[in-house]
Amino acid sequence: GMDLTLERESVKITTVQFFPFNSTRKATGLVYRLPGGEYRFLVKGAAELMIDACSTQITGIASASNGLQTGPLSDATRDQILQIINQFATASLRTIGFVYKDYFAWPPTGAEKIEDDPSLAGFDDAFRDMTWVGVVGIQDPLRPEVSPAIRRCHSAGVQVKMVTGDNIVTAKAIAQECGIYTPGGIA
Repeated sequence: GMDLTLERESVKITTVQFFPFNSTRKATGLVYRLPGGEYRFLVKGAAELMIDACSTQITGIASASNGLQTGPLSDATRDQILQIINQFATASLRTIGFVYKDYFAWPPTGAEKIEDDPSLAGFDDAFRDMTWVGVVGIQDPLRPEVSPAIRRCHSAGVQVKMVTGDNIVTAKAIAQECGIYTPGGIA
C-alpha cells in the first residue's frame, strides 16, 4: 500500500495563492510553482461547472520533462464526460471535477489583481481555457435517522422541502432516497 503521510511529506509544494471554497463558484483552487518556474492553477469543484471551463484535456505524459501532454477537448468527449457526470449524479453521488491550467507568470498577464495584494489574482480571470483532468463520484450517505424523521413529518401533515447547492440530478436522487421527492413532485 501507499503511506499518504509519507507521500505528502516527500512532495514540497510552495502554494502561491489559495482560493477557499466558494458556494457561488462551487469550487476551490490553488496555485503553486512548478520546478521549471511556471505556475500551475489547480481547481476542484462541481463537475458540470469544471467541464464548462475546459477547452483542453490531458492526452498523455511526456516522459522526458515529466510534463503533461494536452490536446483539444472535443464535443464528443465533452458529451461523454457529461454522461458520466449524469450517471454518477443519478446514483446520488456528488460529482467533483478536477481541472488545471499552467501560467508563465502569476498573477497571469492582464488578469484582474486583488485590491489589497497585487501579487494575487482574481479567480474568474484565471479560470478559463482550463485542462480537464477527471471526475470522481463521492457518496455522502444519508444518516439513518433522516428517512424516519421525514416519514414522521409527513404523517404529522408537515411538508418537507430540501434546499441544496447540489447538481439537480444528484439532489433529486437524494430527495427520492429519503422520501422528500416523490414521482410527480417538483424539483
